[in-house]
Parts: sequence; C-alpha cells; structure tokens
Amino acid sequence: MSGLEQDRERFREIFPFEARYFEVDGQKLCYFDEGSGPAMVLIHSCPMSAFAYRAVIREFRTTRRVIAYDQLGFGMSDKPLHFDYRIENHIEHLERLLNHLGVSEHITLVMHGRGAAIGMGYAARHPESVDTFIVMNAMSFSDFSLPFRLRICKLPVLGNLLVNKFNFFLRPPYRYPKIVRDAYLLPFPRKEDRCALMEFINSLPCAPEDKSAQSMIEIETAIWSLREKRALILWGAKDWLYTKRALRKWTEYFPSAKVVILPLAGRFIMEDDPAEFITNVREFFGEGKTRS
Repeated sequence: MSGLEQDRERFREIFPFEARYFEVDGQKLCYFDEGSGPAMVLIHSCPMSAFAYRAVIREFRTTRRVIAYDQLGFGMSDKPLHFDYRIENHIEHLERLLNHLGVSEHITLVMHGRGAAIGMGYAARHPESVDTFIVMNAMSFSDFSLPFRLRICKLPVLGNLLVNKFNFFLRPPYRYPKIVRDAYLLPFPRKEDRCALMEFINSLPCAPEDKSAQSMIEIETAIWSLREKRALILWGAKDWLYTKRALRKWTEYFPSAKVVILPLAGRFIMEDDPAEFITNVREFFGEGKTRS
C-alpha cells in the first residue's frame, strides 16, 4: 500500500469506495466502479478528483453503474513530472479506461469544469456511445476568458510560486468540515505533486498558440453534431471561474437542455448543494426522489 493509499484510510468513512487501478502510458490511473446498469461516467474538474463525486456515487450506484476516476496528475492517480497533460491525452485515457471496462453504449457523461472538455472530446469521437450529458460549471470552447486570479498564475515566475510552492489554486473553503478540506488537499502534499495543476493553467485555450487550443476548436466544432442529445445543465451561481457567459455558450450548443441554476453553489458545486444536485439529476432520469 502506497503512502497516499495509507493516508486515504483516514477518509474511509466519507469515501468508502474501493480504489482500482488501470495502466495508461506506463502510469497508474485510479478509478472507482460501483453498481450495475446503464453507465454513468463522472469526470471531475481541476484541481478536484473522484472524491468530489462521493455523494453522487453513493446515491446512483443503486440504479446505475457509476464509474469515477482520477485523471492523471490528480487524486490517487500517478503524477508524473515529465508528461504531456494536454487535453487530447486525457481524452485518450478516458477512451482506454472505458474500453478496459467494456463500456461502449448508453453512457451518461457527468462533467464538471475541465472534465467537460474531456467528456465532449470523448463524445465527439464516439457519438453512438453517449446518450446523455450532465454538465456542471464548465467550458469546452476555444475563446475562454481567463479570470484575473488565473492570469497571474500564468506568469512564468509568479505562477510557479503561487501554484507549485503555495498551492494557491486549490483552496477548499473553510466552511467545509476539516476532514473534507483535508481530503481535497491530500493528493498534493509536495510541490512536485502539483505539476498537473500548473499544466492545466498553462494549457487553457485563451489564444491560438496555447496548448490544447487546436483540440478545443475540434471539440467545439464537433459539439454541434451532439446538440440533439439529452442534456441537463446544473450551474452554480457563485462560481468565480465558469460564469454565466460560459453558461450561455452551453445553452447555444444544447438549445433543448434543461437548465437549473443552483444559487448556493460555487466552485465546489457538489459540496455546496449536493441534495439539490442529486434531486435534479434523479428527476432528469425520471427516478423520483433522492434515496439517501
């Protein structure tokens, strides 16, 4: 058992799911596979992990096969220093994981933040495999407007200090219980473990020369072919990163989507209002009230 796995035992009560591993590009990818039925694939935001979906896993594993995973560089997955963390490689990792698990039809993609670009990239490659999209505060577009606090993180020297040394980008609000804050911070104890955070910031497609910009244009173009799919958009009104401007873009791409604004939710949307999130997803699935 690795040191990270040993530390994770502290959180067994609030995150009791069995960690499994799959190798991609010589690295260990951690995933969780609970329940049976139609596949519900949970794709986390940066700098979060599958831990953010714990209430969703617990709730929906009674009716569905719920698959959550930690993207390479996050959670309990490996965090190689010298790796190409561009979005197209994350999409390939998701492809390989779902192939490994034999998941290829009637998929619901639940996507948050950068996870939406990964999910939409997968759907663009496999449109016949995905039936439904559930989108939280996210972007999957090539003209993302970078907030000030991330613009300073892109500055070469200051950004490295803020993100790698002081862990500026990951700051769970103090209103959360300490055990929850500690669980979010657990995967990034050293600056060497935060390389994927810095790569995420540097690869945000704000200009044509940015990393992943071409991939984002390709994904954005492909989204039009998916506009007739069923979609639910759950949007935290207090998110500083993905604002209503991004929401308007999603409604353009999915004009028939059901849109629900969660007024109490911010950056950590599933921590801020998990009951409302689950209730809306259950109603969208036609499964009635929350079970837990």
